Amino acid sequence: MVQNEENSKVIEFKKQLIKLINHEIATRDKINKKEKRGGKPNKKEILAIERSAVEKTWEFYENKGYELMSVETDNVGWDLVAVKEKETLLIEVKGHKGNVIQFELTPNEYTQLKEQKNNYRVCVVRNALTSPDLMEFVPKKKMVAGYSLKTVEMKW
Repeated sequence: MVQNEENSKVIEFKKQLIKLINHEIATRDKINKKEKRGGKPNKKEILAIERSAVEKTWEFYENKGYELMSVETDNVGWDLVAVKEKETLLIEVKGHKGNVIQFELTPNEYTQLKEQKNNYRVCVVRNALTSPDLMEFVPKKKMVAGYSLKTVEMKW
């Protein structure tokens, strides 16, 4: 009788263990699916987002009468130079896959923003892979904690 009782406890323990393992596997699979759907973009997607954002920004300024030049690979602290008559703008482009208004500046970009504040622009392109829209930001006057940006034009 004692042996039957021990066997039934072992069988019950195995059942609970299998149930726990199956639950953990199912949870891991759900997490993996979510990461694939909405997780970080892969390198190919990142390049597509960047390309779309630059193209949208280029089009935006070209439609305003600027001539543009790309300096994306020059590590100068901005991506595009836009010239119209005597005005030269230095444009940093930030792109997002989703409907996000958020960006970070590298230390070099931030330094250039401070040094070139009258000519510096940050353009954020949201929904870059579906229906891109652009927001243009320009530096405001110096604030107590540093520089802040204000939106000067939104193009939907």
